Amino acid sequence: MQKNMIFVFDRSGSMSGRKIEQARNSLTYCLDRLNPDDRFAVLLFGTEVDDLSDGMQPASPEALAKAKKRVADVTARGGTAIGSALRHAIEVASRAEGLVMIVFLTDGKPTIGEVDVPRILKTVQAKNKSARIFAFGVCDSINTDLLDRLARQNRGTQSYVGESESIELKISDFYDKIATPVLSEVSVSVGGVQLRDMYPRQIGDLFGGSQQLVFGRFRGEGRQTVVVTGKVADRTAAFECEADFSATKKRTFIPALWAHRKVAFLLEEIRVNGKRRELVDEVVRLGRRYGIMTPYTSLLIVEDEEHAAAPVIRRQRAEFEHARFGARAVGWSCRLAASKSVAVESAGDEFSFGVDFSGPSASDSGGFFATQAVLPEFRKIAGTNILSGRCRRLY
Repeated sequence: MQKNMIFVFDRSGSMSGRKIEQARNSLTYCLDRLNPDDRFAVLLFGTEVDDLSDGMQPASPEALAKAKKRVADVTARGGTAIGSALRHAIEVASRAEGLVMIVFLTDGKPTIGEVDVPRILKTVQAKNKSARIFAFGVCDSINTDLLDRLARQNRGTQSYVGESESIELKISDFYDKIATPVLSEVSVSVGGVQLRDMYPRQIGDLFGGSQQLVFGRFRGEGRQTVVVTGKVADRTAAFECEADFSATKKRTFIPALWAHRKVAFLLEEIRVNGKRRELVDEVVRLGRRYGIMTPYTSLLIVEDEEHAAAPVIRRQRAEFEHARFGARAVGWSCRLAASKSVAVESAGDEFSFGVDFSGPSASDSGGFFATQAVLPEFRKIAGTNILSGRCRRLY
C-alpha cells in the first residue's frame, strides 16, 4: 500500500549538539527506507518552518537525494514554533491522497507564535481530515499534555526519548514497524452476538509484521462469523472467520486483560480531560475486582501502616492527575501507553487470524472476548492468497 510520510522535526536551539545530529541521522534512515511508490515531505521548524522537500514529493532517487543533502546541512537554532509547524504539516497532508502519517518530533514547548496548547490542539483537530500523527518527545522536560493529546486526537501514538536514550534507535524502530501499511480504517463486527465495551475504542491501522489485539465483551453464543473490514489503498476489503462463542470454551486470563485495557482507557481519560467521580469509581471497582494497581487502588497495606503511607499515596495521585512536565509526567504517559497495549503471548499453532473466547462471567450475562489479528505476509494482502485457510476474503 502506498503511504504518504510527513516528517516534522524540531531544529530549535535546544536541539543543539547530539540531539540535532541524531535527528538528522533519523531522518536520513527513514528517507532511505521509503518505497518507490511512496510520497514524502520534510519540515524542520525553529522560529520559522523550513520545507526541505518543497512540498509532498514522490520518493524518486532525485527527490530523496535532494532532501537528504538538505537534511545533512541542518543546524539547531531559533525558538520553537510548534503551532506553525503543525498547521503547515496539516496543510501538506490535506493535499495528499491515501494514508498520511505525520512523524512529529520536538524537545520543547511552544515559544513562538501560538503558544496556548489547547488552541494548538483545537486547530489541528479542526483542520486534520485523516492524517495520523505520531509524536515523539525528546528529553524528560517535554510537555506530555501536548503530545499525549496530539497523538490521541489524531489516531497516532506518543513516545518519549529520555536524556540518555537514542533518538535514532527510537525513530528507526518506529519506522520499521510502520514501513509497510496493510489495512487502515479497521473495524470488527460479529453476526449473531452483541459486542460492547471494546478496547481500544478505535482500532489502529495494521502494518506488516504487527498485530492488533481487541478486547471486549459480548452477549450471545454459538458459532458466529467474525468480520474484519478495512481499506487497502483506496479500496475496501473484508475478511471473515468462524469463531465459537460457546460458554463452554473458557479463557480465564481474558477478563483480566480486558480489565487492564479498560482501566488504562479510563486513567487516560482522567489525565487528559480531568478527574470525574464516575471514572474514578469505575477504576476502583475494576482495580479491586481484578487486582490492578492504579493511583486509586494502591493502598494494599495493613491498617497500622495506613497513616504513614497516606502522604506518599496522596502525592502519587496528585502527580498522576496534574503532572504535565518532567520525568514523572513522562513516566505516567509511558506506563499508560504500555497498559493500553498489554498483549497475550500466543501458544500452540501459529495463525493468521484467530479468536479466543471465554464464557459468561458469574456476575454478568455477557462474556469476554479477545480478537487477535496477525498478518505475517502483509505484502500479499492486495492479492488473492492473502491469509491462511482459516480466513476467507469477502470483497
